[in-house]
Amino acid sequence: MLLLVIPCSFKKKWSNEIEKQSFTREEEVKFESSIGELRSEIIAGRRKYQALFRDKPIPALDRCSGLLYTTQDSLRPNLVSATRRRKVTVLILSGAYGAVTASERIHWYNQQLELDHWRTHRLPSPSQT
Repeated sequence: MLLLVIPCSFKKKWSNEIEKQSFTREEEVKFESSIGELRSEIIAGRRKYQALFRDKPIPALDRCSGLLYTTQDSLRPNLVSATRRRKVTVLILSGAYGAVTASERIHWYNQQLELDHWRTHRLPSPSQT
């Protein structure tokens, strides 16, 4: 299986901007379920954000709407198809969540991907992985 890691985008979509979500709730795979000992650190870091989240959660692949996610019409459907067939695992690096899978439901947030922020909020830094 291929692991594809891509950055999230500064620009994000609101849930009402998505006509049809890429993944159903049954297809959702949460990042923290597959990372062993870092799981508790990531969950603790995310909990600090919960009061700030706005909008309902939608798949991360649908939430991100920057250049990488909008320039190639075929990127999103191909990633969804490959993920469903278990040919690829897509991880999206996120300023607020640390890392999420493409199908993991996330809230709208406004936080750039910054290592200092990860350290402050106890999200994993490269030295912990």
